[in-house]
Amino acid sequence: SIEQWKRRNENAAYLTSQLKACPGVVPQKLYEGTESGSFYLYTMGYRKEHFNNVDRAVFLKALAAEGINLSPYIPNGLHREPWVDHILELKGYQKMYSPTRLKQYRETLACPVCDKICSEEMLMLWASGPLLGTKADMDDIVNAIMKVYENRDQITKVDL
Repeated sequence: SIEQWKRRNENAAYLTSQLKACPGVVPQKLYEGTESGSFYLYTMGYRKEHFNNVDRAVFLKALAAEGINLSPYIPNGLHREPWVDHILELKGYQKMYSPTRLKQYRETLACPVCDKICSEEMLMLWASGPLLGTKADMDDIVNAIMKVYENRDQITKVDL
């Protein structure tokens, strides 16, 4: 609904404004001239150099201990998901492209930046539900992230 869309945009804008205080978490940006987003997901980049170089998994565990569960998204980029092979095996693709071209596509489908982002850097509020929360809910997310950031010297003590 339009009300949910407005709430997600308001909460996303609020989170983005509040998370500017944490250099280790970089919210998804809206490009200049863009006034809103769908915000079905709210994504952020994790910069481990600001958290004593601990892996994202350790950061996520520390955050979960504060009651906030962010998702690491998917372990690999979408280009590595099984649906890619499924699509390439469809009769339509088999008609449009030669076996040699389809093989070449599979063998050259390299997206190293996507791989790095998905496996090491991406954080997100999964689905739109959390963004339909109250401002207090958004404050809980920000406060937990800031608490982990402020206590980053202790983060190496987190067990996986």
